Amino acid sequence: MFRVIVTAFILVLFAVPASAATAKAPEAPTQLIFAQQLIESLGLGEGLPEKPLEKDLLTILLGKRSFSFEAEDSYDQKNDTVSVRNYPL
Repeated sequence: MFRVIVTAFILVLFAVPASAATAKAPEAPTQLIFAQQLIESLGLGEGLPEKPLEKDLLTILLGKRSFSFEAEDSYDQKNDTVSVRNYPL
């Protein structure tokens, strides 16, 4: 009787790790997916296209991003020495 119990116990011990080993481990994200998630979580994704390319993400991560501003929206009316033409249409 003791042999049967010990044999059954040993079989259960070896069966559990074998079934756990067959389960698939979660896949690690690729570098591209990691870069996309990092940029989104830092809030730096404004102005990116809907499906950004790898070069777009690298530009942001390397700090070489350039911004463009509309002059009409960014000048200071009181302190900037520019002339603005306002023609009534």
